[in-house]
Amino acid sequence: MKRVKKENINTSEYWNNMMETTGVGMHANQVVRYERIARHITIAPCKVVDLGVGPGTCDSYIKAWRPKAELTGVDLIKVGKDLKFTIVSDDGSEKEVNLFDNFVVGDVTKTGLPSGYFDYAISAEVLEHLEEPQKLIDEMYRLLNPQGRAILSTPYLNRAFSEEHIWSFDFDDVTQMFTKAGFKKVWATPVASGGLHLGYAESLKNPQGNWDSIWTLASKGGEI
Repeated sequence: MKRVKKENINTSEYWNNMMETTGVGMHANQVVRYERIARHITIAPCKVVDLGVGPGTCDSYIKAWRPKAELTGVDLIKVGKDLKFTIVSDDGSEKEVNLFDNFVVGDVTKTGLPSGYFDYAISAEVLEHLEEPQKLIDEMYRLLNPQGRAILSTPYLNRAFSEEHIWSFDFDDVTQMFTKAGFKKVWATPVASGGLHLGYAESLKNPQGNWDSIWTLASKGGEI
């Protein structure tokens, strides 16, 4: 992996101000990643921890896909604990509930949550922002039960460029990080953005279009 920015602007003050002033935007390609994460939450009911929830978009997909999932969020952005989700009943009536069952305002690499508690640990577009990215993977491993699974997405070689990104990863980098943490099985695959202004490298094409992201599924117990 390669450090692409010397200064790390990703502080709690920076992100809380970002949310309060401009909100956290989302590219169309992120919808593809988030939906894919949700569809790989195959155990129901289950316990899920999201390390770096941002505006909660990924968790909204999970809540829709697995309404009985127990969701725990962790983020520097404090407004995450107040995010809501609307449930629509068969008769068309609506009920607003808390998106998260539990929420920790703090460091995604030092959550203070119980070890071995969760069935899934997820993290979307966070790894590239961290000063010590390996610690995120280590924390995912610690939080998972013996058969737990981790799901993570991050830009490939910083093709989804941002001034907030301080690391650039390739597939070997991500695979080695999960292996180092202790995961028995790691599957890293490309995700296509479908075009937009991302994925511009003509050499990086698959049948779905240009791709620019690494999507990873890892198993603590060895089965995927």
